[in-house]
Amino acid sequence: MRSFPNSCAEPDFSLVGGRLDYLEDKPVAALVYQRRKHFINLFIWPSDSDPGRKTVMRQGYNLLCWTQAGMTYWAVSDLNSSELQEFVQLVHKQTMGAP
Repeated sequence: MRSFPNSCAEPDFSLVGGRLDYLEDKPVAALVYQRRKHFINLFIWPSDSDPGRKTVMRQGYNLLCWTQAGMTYWAVSDLNSSELQEFVQLVHKQTMGAP
């Protein structure tokens, strides 16, 4: 089990799985992380456009969306907004150095 990020002294986010999903007939990567008893689904797919950064709450779930380096990211969880924002900042920091 890989913690995210590796450099975090207290690994609060653990990668517990992944899968291939389809959204609007397009394949997307779906990575599943866990913090305590809460799951975070991180959906990632190539994107030609930048919809900007979005924060949405639906049916008790927080959703954060952003585009970076030609990829669209959606983080979805029942974690509170500040904890999900922390996760997104860690993802952003880790992917900034990715080729």
